[in-house]
Amino acid sequence: MISFNNMFRNKARYLYDILSNLKQCTFDELKERTHFSDVDLCFALCSLIKVNKIYQKKIDDVIVYGVA
Repeated sequence: MISFNNMFRNKARYLYDILSNLKQCTFDELKERTHFSDVDLCFALCSLIKVNKIYQKKIDDVIVYGVA
């Protein structure tokens, strides 16, 4: 059985790989590309932001994410 930590770590890695190939993405764009649930995407984003791998910023009332 896969632990929750490994599952989220794998999802965060997958998300980071996607963001590495793109300049910036919105939450909806990332959700469409990853096919993650809202909760899984939020956990993956938060874990990457926490370790300064990605950034989150607001551009013209839209939140975008990119590789730091």
